[in-house]
Amino acid sequence: MRAQKPTSGGSPGPLRRALRSRLTTASTALLALSLIASAGTGTAASAQLQGLLDDNWRGLYDLLVTAPGSEVELEGLISPSALGALETRMTLDDLATVAGIEGVEVAAPLGSVTVDTEFGATGLYVSAPITPGDTVEDPHGYRLTLTYTSDDGLGERVIDQVRVGISFDDADLPTVTPMTPEQAAQQQGTCWVDGVGYTEPSPEAPECFVNLRFPMEVVGSNGQGNATTTIEEGQVVAALQAVPVVPSTITLVDPAAEQTLLGGEGAFLQPLADLGGSEQTYQTLADHFESAPNARTDAIEQEAEQQSARLQDVTGPDGEIVQELQGVIGNRDPLPVLPVLTAPVQQGSLRLSVRVESGFDAPEDGGIRGVPRSVFGEEPGTLVREYELDASTLLDPFGTDAIVLPMLGDDAPRVGPDELEPMPGIVPAGSAVTAALPFTSQGDGVAVMAEEYLDPRLLWDARGRTLFSPSADGTAIGAQSMYRQIVEQYVDVPQSLEGMPAVVPIADYDASAIAIDDSSLGYAPLGSFDRVETTLVADASGAPVDPVQLAPPITGFGITNPVPTVVADISQAGLLQLDDPISSIRVRVAGVEGGYTQQNIQRVTEVGQRLVDAGFTVTMAAGSSRQDVPIELGGWAFGVSPDALAQAEASGTDAVQTVGALGTVEQRWPSIGAAQRVEAAVVSSTIGVLALAIGAATLLFGVVQLAGVGPRHRDAALLARIGWRRSRIARRFAAEDAVTLGVLAVAGLGAIGLMATQSIGNVDASTPWIVGGALAVAVVIAGGALAVSVPALHATPAPPRALAGGKHAPVPTPRALATSTVGFGIGQARLHLGHALTVLTALVLIGLATAGAWTVVQQGIAAAGRTELADASSAQALIVQALLAAIGIVSGVVLVVLARRLDARLRAGQWRALHAMGWGSRRIWGARAVELVTVGVPAILLAAVIAWFGAPLAGVEDPMPIALAALAALLALLLLLALQRTDRSSARASRRARPTESAAAEPASTEGRP
Repeated sequence: MRAQKPTSGGSPGPLRRALRSRLTTASTALLALSLIASAGTGTAASAQLQGLLDDNWRGLYDLLVTAPGSEVELEGLISPSALGALETRMTLDDLATVAGIEGVEVAAPLGSVTVDTEFGATGLYVSAPITPGDTVEDPHGYRLTLTYTSDDGLGERVIDQVRVGISFDDADLPTVTPMTPEQAAQQQGTCWVDGVGYTEPSPEAPECFVNLRFPMEVVGSNGQGNATTTIEEGQVVAALQAVPVVPSTITLVDPAAEQTLLGGEGAFLQPLADLGGSEQTYQTLADHFESAPNARTDAIEQEAEQQSARLQDVTGPDGEIVQELQGVIGNRDPLPVLPVLTAPVQQGSLRLSVRVESGFDAPEDGGIRGVPRSVFGEEPGTLVREYELDASTLLDPFGTDAIVLPMLGDDAPRVGPDELEPMPGIVPAGSAVTAALPFTSQGDGVAVMAEEYLDPRLLWDARGRTLFSPSADGTAIGAQSMYRQIVEQYVDVPQSLEGMPAVVPIADYDASAIAIDDSSLGYAPLGSFDRVETTLVADASGAPVDPVQLAPPITGFGITNPVPTVVADISQAGLLQLDDPISSIRVRVAGVEGGYTQQNIQRVTEVGQRLVDAGFTVTMAAGSSRQDVPIELGGWAFGVSPDALAQAEASGTDAVQTVGALGTVEQRWPSIGAAQRVEAAVVSSTIGVLALAIGAATLLFGVVQLAGVGPRHRDAALLARIGWRRSRIARRFAAEDAVTLGVLAVAGLGAIGLMATQSIGNVDASTPWIVGGALAVAVVIAGGALAVSVPALHATPAPPRALAGGKHAPVPTPRALATSTVGFGIGQARLHLGHALTVLTALVLIGLATAGAWTVVQQGIAAAGRTELADASSAQALIVQALLAAIGIVSGVVLVVLARRLDARLRAGQWRALHAMGWGSRRIWGARAVELVTVGVPAILLAAVIAWFGAPLAGVEDPMPIALAALAALLALLLLLALQRTDRSSARASRRARPTESAAAEPASTEGRP
């Protein structure tokens, strides 16, 4: 009989045939969706990163310029304290050169100089009441023990203990009586009144010709002291010389340039900016502020008037008549003054404990200026009173708040707000230039060691000392570690005071009110008016401690920067004998508009190169961001607490400080190149997760394609049996694949189009390779599957198979029924090898995709660094990257679930036959669960083993990828086991099906049948 010629009139088209294969349709759809979703999510990640960098890549300045050969950064980090305290400095000519470079919009110089203001106002007084009606002179001796302490953040530490002797007479007698003519005639020398000298009795100076009675005389343990006649409100008030006069650091800036950097917060610099950097005297300042006086200008005007009264015509060296200033400071022309702005904020805290003792009346003991010597002995006196108070205002050399210590009486201490007359200016005895100690790399952070110590007690005794005298011994009570070194000193002879100008405050400002906007993640500290906190986080052994914020020491030479309290124009630094006052110049580049773009980065880089070509050291500040830097502090002088000092005194021993390692502190330093690192890290990790997601979906697509080889092979055999040629069968299958690959191509082009809108990190260039690679792999896999699906065919009858409802279902044999549930389940895994390999591969890919995504993300976080910008970008990208990873993982989960469901339908007849032969639903479910476990356990182990070998290749030593791979595969297996219960309801539904259902009701196969 002749074979019937095949026809195709009733055959469905390629699209319908492709849709019949649910597993292929699902894998194609998942891969297409993965391409689109991954690209869309990657686009969102790129856009988020672009926006973050646009808003935060640039701080208040772009470039940091320092002297040639200077080392500003250490391991890509810059210490904020170094900006104003570098050992190698620049001149004003260097500033002009920098400002003249093409592209420089703002050149803001910064420097600092420390001055000794030991001749400032004391601000500390002692008082005692006059007894009304008492006309009998009867002086008594008293001892004042003044204990100064300061809190460094670790507790109160003794700075010094000063003993003061006082002779006080409470008689109610006049303190000033006129001299007789005979007494006045015997006066010799010059009497000075308001800076004007009078050499003979004159009606113009009656103050010079009086007899004085001193009801109170004060003497320190060094022999210095004073006597007073001042009586106010019935109390004698005398100044105490035991006042801590600490060095003052003057911050040097260009007021106009600094205002530009600070914006609205720089308004306080306007009085200094209005002077325009011109040379000033008391008179020119008085003239300048005549139209706009403030709290400081009255003192300036008074000093100008007094100087004018002392100007005298003298003959110059060439015979010409010139004016010279005559006064206690010698004969000289009016020197220029250094105008400054001052702030009431102090560099540290200072507390004062006062102990008053009496019972030192021993006239036969002799004395010092009427004070009995026994006051300075070791014998205790009679306790009169004890109290303590905040004495921080004494640290301000320009302060106008006085502290009055009541010596007698039961009233509460009378402390402020007594006001002093503002000082017109202070003539420093010398100046010094300091530099921050060098840091060295130490593990993940840095280390610094103090080798010198400054004893504030030396600053309270001006006799016979050298300015700024550090010591190598930090055991003396009050000695404080110096984390700055003195580079140069300029010291005047205190008696002549020649050379140093008066430092004249022209206005006050509130440093605590300067709210610099440091919210930008790209903010780099100015080194001037910003605050850098220092927090102790670990002890010397490395053990963590509760965070403690350290306070700046009163000397100003600590690791913690004090808030600037004195500001001057850097153009006037020559008055302090500084020829090279500039430590660094912060440069803002002109023409940089918009966000983080290659054009803007190139603009800043070009200006930086011009500055390098001019011979300067240039550090890129744009694109930097702050990070916590651990600093190991060595050479720390641990102070003595007041209680420890009291115990030592009680036991008759000397209290000493210990010196050693403090531990680890943290400061926030700018890290150079943070934006570039973030861009590279986030983009690379996002692209990595994108590739993993698409790769996982592609591999799962391949698994499905290979799993379809068997059904296609059977369909090809059937078609060949009815007369189809091999080429026609191949074209039929190829047409189905063309539909699938066409869908993937459209999805791939859409993905490329989405990512092409983003140029940051060259993601637009990377995506086509990823998508193109996935499509190429899909084509190769589809082609290979097609090739093996249509082998050399022969018209041989198909092997008999039991059909149930049109689905292939092997008939259980009596031998299978006799085995245990476990044995039957294991045998099913061997029998349905294609399905087992599909499930095993999917579980392994799910585990590896999870571990790979975690690894890529963690590597990206590590590569981004520990800066504020990196933390924000990583947190922002984490959600997007998690979605990308979820796309690949969910694709695998959906596919393996769908494959399992389809397999359940294919084997529905098998389960009905088993049930008819006496197997219950629970036993059938158990057999299927055993089959899954038989496949799933090796899959979990295989995923863990691959992760174990792959993690070191990726540079990861953490065991987390191994655990994640095993856990993800295990969870997918548990999901499949949970879904088995829904299959039990499917089995019950199958049992209720009509037994007359014909095998001809459906095509013999849903996997590519014609």
